[in-house]
Amino acid sequence: MMNDAGLGQASIIRNFLRRVIVSKSLTTIKRLGRCGAILAAAMLTGSWLVLPAPDPGGFAVSPTILDNRGHLYHARLSADEEWLLPVPLSAMGPWLPKVAVAIEDRRFGSHPGVDFLALARAMAQNLTHGRVVSGASTITVQTVRLTTPRPRTLLSKYVEFIQALKLERGHAKDEILEIYLNRAPFGGNLRGAEAAARFYFDKSAADLSLGESTLLVALLRGPSLYRPDRHPEVARQRRDGLLDLLVERGVVTAAEAAQAKAEPIAGRQGQLPRRAWHLAESIFKETPPDTWRWTSGRYGLKTTLDRRLQELLELRLNQGLADRPGRITGAGAIMDNRTGAILAYVGNARRTERQSGHWVDCADAPRSPGSALKPFIYLTAFAEKGLTPASLLADTPLRLSGQAPRNFDEYYRGPVSAQNALAESLNAPAVRVLRLVGPDRALVVLRAAGFDYARRPGSYYGDSLALGGCEVSLRQLLGAYGTLARQGLRVTPSWRPGTAVGEPQQIFSAGAAWLTNECLKDDARLPAELRLGWRQAGLGDLAFKTGTSHGLRDAWLAAYTPEYTVVLWLGDPTGAPQGDLVGLRALGPVLVPLMRHLYDGRSIRWPDHPPEVAAYDACPVSGQPVGPYCPSSQLAWRLAAGAQSHPCRLHALQGGQVVSLWPPELAGFMAGRPAAGREAIRGPVITSPLPGGVIMLSAEGGYLPLRCEGTRGLVHWFVDDEFYEAAGIGRTPILPLKPGRHRVSLIDAQSRRAAVDFTVKYAREADRDRQVPVLTFE
Repeated sequence: MMNDAGLGQASIIRNFLRRVIVSKSLTTIKRLGRCGAILAAAMLTGSWLVLPAPDPGGFAVSPTILDNRGHLYHARLSADEEWLLPVPLSAMGPWLPKVAVAIEDRRFGSHPGVDFLALARAMAQNLTHGRVVSGASTITVQTVRLTTPRPRTLLSKYVEFIQALKLERGHAKDEILEIYLNRAPFGGNLRGAEAAARFYFDKSAADLSLGESTLLVALLRGPSLYRPDRHPEVARQRRDGLLDLLVERGVVTAAEAAQAKAEPIAGRQGQLPRRAWHLAESIFKETPPDTWRWTSGRYGLKTTLDRRLQELLELRLNQGLADRPGRITGAGAIMDNRTGAILAYVGNARRTERQSGHWVDCADAPRSPGSALKPFIYLTAFAEKGLTPASLLADTPLRLSGQAPRNFDEYYRGPVSAQNALAESLNAPAVRVLRLVGPDRALVVLRAAGFDYARRPGSYYGDSLALGGCEVSLRQLLGAYGTLARQGLRVTPSWRPGTAVGEPQQIFSAGAAWLTNECLKDDARLPAELRLGWRQAGLGDLAFKTGTSHGLRDAWLAAYTPEYTVVLWLGDPTGAPQGDLVGLRALGPVLVPLMRHLYDGRSIRWPDHPPEVAAYDACPVSGQPVGPYCPSSQLAWRLAAGAQSHPCRLHALQGGQVVSLWPPELAGFMAGRPAAGREAIRGPVITSPLPGGVIMLSAEGGYLPLRCEGTRGLVHWFVDDEFYEAAGIGRTPILPLKPGRHRVSLIDAQSRRAAVDFTVKYAREADRDRQVPVLTFE
């Protein structure tokens, strides 16, 4: 047995060994701890260096169009088939950002992206319960997760925390919160607060109440579970519980929470706006696809559209269509001439109806302009051919591809001024002016004005160019008439705000444009019921031009002032003819309220004449400088350069009396004109042969078709006062020709008469002995 000394010695040895072992364990533990810390630090550093900073942008957003005040006007699904309508944080109302931070991340304003206090608490709770009961995700972490979705694992959490720290270093708190609330899911295919607000509450996020904002925040934790349209009672309970939590955290008062709890749970679905559908379609086609990816500071495309004008244009067009067949639709646009800004645009007023062609953007489709191009042909003659608004023109029959262009009211006026011919849209004078200018030169001017559908040579269009023989679009007319309003300075219609007109480009002579505007500034042409209201409003002079295409397929009305241009159209998108599509009658009731709204009591003020325009004393009949035998004179305007200096040649002294020496195209008409005046000349007109015409013949012989206009029923033809043939509608008698002077006359079923004299001559003396003459058309 060991004695006491041995026992004491053994105890000392044990204690020593214990101390040594403990000391070494502590040292080992400390060393291990140091190694773990170093390893963790290395791991964090490596992760920080390796993991990229998250890019919170680049996600697909809904194509959205804003009006000129920045309000949402049109929205469509994103490329991901979601509704995501990005709006700035400032447009999410006073409550939503505040409630989101208070509920989702109370220390959002102070932590660096990861809330380490919440993380420690979550770890303790998860260890205590043996399962995940808290995730400690901050708004920044959730933003990272929305940017790059990952499997819900510890490693994913770790990566998200690192990237959240990096996200905070490169972005401000408000920017992160804005991205989060714009991208968070709110049930179904709804992304972001704006889409959710419009879907669940039919309002913008900026107008959300406290109760509505709290309900949206509730959806962040359970987008499907708390949908108010599907689970209203569960949504109510969740909202009210969060309101109590907001009171507890001092975010709202008890009174504010009680008022919010009294708000009903929305059980309906709002409609996202899809206004100005055709313009939106055009904008989306013109816009690169990358436009519809998230970019900080971009919240949709802001346009020049004025909401009130757009709604007024839609209303007035639909009122104008109320009594018309469903196949007839309308289109229109309003432009600010000073900038080219499109203020309103309706491509097809009946887009929602199930009729053939009603999805067509008729404002951008090529159509026949009727007489809508005449002002630009007259303008060219004013600028280059010495024509003036006072110049004498003949409104009498002339040959046009075997037919004579006749005016809409079915009679000719004889001598007219260029101003009246243009204002009243007379066809024969317009063709004569076109022939003066030449179709090739007219096409150059029209193309410069923006009418690029007219791509063929002038010989292809010929005289029909003055009567609607080429195609145009409403947009092209909008720009061309806006340029006319700006006295020849180009303006291009645009939906982009702030679009510079660019370096001013003078495509028309300013003086010629001013003269053209003077011809068209005449509100006396408005229908009586519209003219009265216009004059009572005291708006002043309105310039406008109508157009009605062949077969009554298109009705146009282009009106303009120095500030605004309005172009309107009615027709069948399929191009089928209609019975009563007449420009002014159909569209005047649409135009006048629009113009009155645009000016809202202000007066239209036109500019004074430019320096190149000069006044002169003109003969009131010929329009030439007044001569010694003119019965009177009037003040007229012309371009000073190249102006006529010789006096009037229409009035002359013969045999001691003043006579009128009418030009050939008017002589026959004036000789047979009844004294009763304009009303007396209504009725039939013979268009082949032409009055006073001379037909030159060759040796082979030939025949002359007998044609007329304005007749009623069966027509009895007479040649040299002898009955020749009775012809019904659609039948054209053919007359063999022989040399000499002849008279052709007719009587229609209403006993109305017409007669013309003409002469047939051989083309060469050698042909005199030939038996059968032939017609050679000039």
